[in-house]
Amino acid sequence: MAFFSAVDGRLAASSRAGVELFEHNLLDASPSTSAAIRHLAFVASSVCSDRLRSSMRSSQKACRRHALQRRPQLAIMSADRLESVKAGVIASLSGAFGVAPLSVGLEFLAGEGLLSAQWELSIDMLALSLFFFGIIYRYAVRQDESAMLRQGAAGAFAVVRAASALNAPENCSPIPLQCGPPLGYFSWAMLAQGSLMLAEGLIAFGLAALAMDYAFQKKWLKQAPGHISATAGNDKTGSA
Repeated sequence: MAFFSAVDGRLAASSRAGVELFEHNLLDASPSTSAAIRHLAFVASSVCSDRLRSSMRSSQKACRRHALQRRPQLAIMSADRLESVKAGVIASLSGAFGVAPLSVGLEFLAGEGLLSAQWELSIDMLALSLFFFGIIYRYAVRQDESAMLRQGAAGAFAVVRAASALNAPENCSPIPLQCGPPLGYFSWAMLAQGSLMLAEGLIAFGLAALAMDYAFQKKWLKQAPGHISATAGNDKTGSA
C-alpha cells in the first residue's frame, strides 16, 4: 500500500513538473499560442496521470486478489507440515524408546558396560533416522491399506541402517575386499554385526510404523491424502 501511494505521488509531481517546464519555455510565445499549448500540455499530462493511476490501481487489486487466493493454499501447506512434524515425533519416540532396552542388553552382553557414550550416540542417531522415517512413511503409505507397502517401508530403512553401520575388521584387505570366511567379502564378525543391527532396525522401524498406524486410527495424526494403488491403476488405465 505504501509503495503504490509513493508511486502515485511521484507521478503527480512529475506531471506538475512537466507543466511548469512548458510554461517556462513558452514565456516568449504569443498569448494565444501560449494559452493553447498550455491547455494541450495540461490535458495530456492529466490523461497520462489518470491512465498511470488506473494501471497502478489495477495492479494493486490484482496483488490483493492473488494474496487472498494464496491464503487457503498456505493454510493447507502449514497444516500438512505440522502433521509431518507430528509423524516424525511419534516415530522417533516410539521406535527409540521401544528398542532402547534391547540395545542396552546387547551393549552389556558385548562387555561395553551399561549406558556408554557409544550407546547414547547410537540411540540419538537412531531417533533422528526414525524422525525422517515418520515423515516419509506418512507420505509413502498415504491412505493405502496395503500391508506389504508398510512392511516394505520399515524394512528398507532397517536394511539401509544395518548396511551403513558395518565396520571392516583390521584383517580385511582392500580392492577387492577380502575379510575371510564364510563369504570372503563378509566375515563371520561382520555378518553377526549386520544381523544384530538389522534386528534392531526392524524392531525400531516396525514399532514406529505400528505407532503411526495406531495414531492414524485414533485420528491423532492425519494421513496424507491419496491412494497409491488407485493412482497406479488410473495411470495404467489412462496409458492403455
